[in-house]
Amino acid sequence: MMNTSGSALSGSTSSPETFAQIRAWLRICEQHDTCNCWAQINGLDIGLPLRLLDVGQRSGRTDFRLVYGEMLAPQESRYMTLSHCWGVEPILKLTSANLDAFCNGMSETQLPKSFQDAISIARYLDIRYLWIDALCILQDSSLDWKIQAQTMAQVYSGSYLNIAASDSSNSSGGIFSERDKTLPVRFTVPLKYTPRADNILLCHFDAFEIDMMRSPLNRRSWVMQERYLAPRVVHYTRHMVYWECTASTASEALPPALESGFGDIRQLKKLDARVLQTHNLSSEVTQAVYALWDNLVALYTRSNLTYGSDKAVAIQGVAKVICRYLRLDESSAYVNGLWRPRFVDGLMWICERSQNRDSGGPLDSGACSWSWLSRRGKICSSHGGGTPVSQVLEIQADCILNTPTAAAGGFARLRGPMCRAVVSFAMSAEIDNPMWQPFQMLLGGEIMVATKSCRLYFDDPEQYITTEASEHEIYLLLGGAMIDGECTADPDVPEKAPSWSGHGYECLAVKPVERRPGHFRRAGKVVLAILENDDEGRRTLATVEEDKRLRNVVDTQFRTHDISEDLYEPVDDFMYTITLV
Repeated sequence: MMNTSGSALSGSTSSPETFAQIRAWLRICEQHDTCNCWAQINGLDIGLPLRLLDVGQRSGRTDFRLVYGEMLAPQESRYMTLSHCWGVEPILKLTSANLDAFCNGMSETQLPKSFQDAISIARYLDIRYLWIDALCILQDSSLDWKIQAQTMAQVYSGSYLNIAASDSSNSSGGIFSERDKTLPVRFTVPLKYTPRADNILLCHFDAFEIDMMRSPLNRRSWVMQERYLAPRVVHYTRHMVYWECTASTASEALPPALESGFGDIRQLKKLDARVLQTHNLSSEVTQAVYALWDNLVALYTRSNLTYGSDKAVAIQGVAKVICRYLRLDESSAYVNGLWRPRFVDGLMWICERSQNRDSGGPLDSGACSWSWLSRRGKICSSHGGGTPVSQVLEIQADCILNTPTAAAGGFARLRGPMCRAVVSFAMSAEIDNPMWQPFQMLLGGEIMVATKSCRLYFDDPEQYITTEASEHEIYLLLGGAMIDGECTADPDVPEKAPSWSGHGYECLAVKPVERRPGHFRRAGKVVLAILENDDEGRRTLATVEEDKRLRNVVDTQFRTHDISEDLYEPVDDFMYTITLV
């Protein structure tokens, strides 16, 4: 029988063994250039937050006091930050009324359990200063909140270590957890029948996903920005502690040398390091940065916000970093969650809907419909990679990087081909992808069925599933067209056309605004003339001919003037000018 040895963890994440492990991770991390210079790498000003908590060090103190960062020497004032869930119960927080009391010193016993635990961690690690949003931002001052919300990138990027209270759903739940110290978390198995006397290490592959990604904290939208911007994060989960920095990842179950590669954020930080080493932005690097942004938006929007008005603000710190990666002008490049240089492509987002009735719906009726900031639910940016067709004439947006606002109103004037279509609910549509919706569309006399010749992604599909009207009129603005590949026949299989790349049209579905001629609101995204390959991943000549026929239908429709004249500005060469609100 093969001998195996199992390794268990200590009985609590507050144990001396756990703190010793965190100290070991920190010693390794302090040798990482990217971790030590993370704020500078992100192009952020180096400095201390406006206010910090002075919690002392290993002196047995049980009090804390509020201090101002400008009174401290930055090079001697390492500080830690805390990511936590607020919860709904009232807690002690900083206000104008108790500001003086905070500055004079208060007993930490008045604080909720998670804050007390964060202070204990700071003292164990010999870090004197701590930043907690509830205790360092005036909670009764909208002006103080707006000013400090604009500095979140600097606060988290400049921190020495971010503590993530992952398992607690409120501030009173605490950070530490008890665990069964008899339960092994990894096994060492000797390999007897190999040339060398090697061992292999076995552990739970999905532990990170279960412990952290599904934790209460990671269902909070703000934490995406906090986790991404911090150079180092220690995640306190229910079962164990995880380590994450810009250069490595580890857990109590996995030694640092065996990097698990867990977590989307970790992979994105790896990309950052490569991008930032590039002095000249090639098209490949630029696309990589945009892909990074799209992934971060998906992570951000799958989580929840207590206040919908925070949606535009809680991602602005990351947006500032991305703007610097792209070498763009902060005053104009970022417009309501989209980037001006790829604005038309950016309009083609999809709002993923789950079984939750509240997901996917409108967030703020005052926000512009073309911005994903106006929606609830996870946002997926699915770009076809084709040739842009429509043009941007003018953009006005409330939410830009150098303006501390939670608003996301504005408009965009666009010029491009348009056509009319009629949408109806297709009860019999065979849908095998939750992102697709069961509709069919009448376009120029051709019935295009979802999953066969088109993909329809409506922002509010319930509007089109009614008994009052079986058909709904929409308009399609052609955003981009995919480029064809060459069609070359296979001499061995003459009935096949193996290199045919197909063709597709990415369109923005829009609906007219009543009593506002020339103005439209976004209704969703439509992809036309998408045909599937056969079971072998190839296209038959019959499929190729059908593809050509559908393309001809779409091309003809976009060249047909069937739109009422009161819905657009003057047409020039089949190009319509509209205002999207």
